[in-house]
Amino acid sequence: MQLARKLRFRHAAIIMIGGWLFSLVVAFMPIWGVSSYKKVSMCLPMDVETAPAQGYVIFILMLNVIAFIIICTCYI
Repeated sequence: MQLARKLRFRHAAIIMIGGWLFSLVVAFMPIWGVSSYKKVSMCLPMDVETAPAQGYVIFILMLNVIAFIIICTCYI
């Protein structure tokens, strides 16, 4: 990060809209039939009977692991 370079409002808005769209698509995948929340009681869709459902669950879990590693690295 450089102090001379500042994030413009337009760029910040684009990043935020992209984040919201990504979150909504990932959240609606179980509603669209890719996986299901019915198998386990924790808040993750663990119905992995089809290949798209397996890919979706692996993607979500890997995304969480990567976010956890980034947060731990920032704290260190």
